[in-house]
Amino acid sequence: MSSRQELLTSSTSTVDHGDGRLPLTAVVIRDSQEVTVDTSNIMKNDVVKVVAGGRLPVDGVVVQGETRVDESALTGEYGPIRKAVGDTVTGGTVNSRGEGSTILIRAERVGEECTLVQMMKRVEDLQEQNEAGKGKCCPFCVVQ
Repeated sequence: MSSRQELLTSSTSTVDHGDGRLPLTAVVIRDSQEVTVDTSNIMKNDVVKVVAGGRLPVDGVVVQGETRVDESALTGEYGPIRKAVGDTVTGGTVNSRGEGSTILIRAERVGEECTLVQMMKRVEDLQEQNEAGKGKCCPFCVVQ
């Protein structure tokens, strides 16, 4: 299994580890009902519910609620960032605000389009290039 596949199918138990994975399942609002779906089945423009402590499954825009999102796994920035209606959020980050900080987001980039998945693809591509050109200089380092 490639690291991109692992990224898309990892379990929500990774939430506390800050390792930038996407959850296995998510709650989507369909026909005014909350439905739990595989993250891979989220479609563009779906409205996704993310509870406090939950990992965001897709890139999107907050359409309801206000919270703080821990983006450190992607940006390295210390401390959660305030997010409110109209703000963009990125899959793999964590809704870190306390109880009652459930947000609804409209999915904009899903599956292979997610920022986190694209970053992993670029890292894999660079690793493959590095393997093909052993001894050549890499323009930047990836620290895990």
